[in-house]
Amino acid sequence: KARKRLSQSQSVKVNHSLFIKASLSDDNDAISCVINSHAYWILVAQNMQS
Repeated sequence: KARKRLSQSQSVKVNHSLFIKASLSDDNDAISCVINSHAYWILVAQNMQS
């Protein structure tokens, strides 16, 4: 379980940086990107709790 959690947190960090890069690279999609990343983090938080 510990290894699985570690790999999950690593992938989360990568995905978060991708969201940031996407929002910085395209101003038109910045707002939708923030909304998508926010929904993603809620999903991650729910997965961590269960």
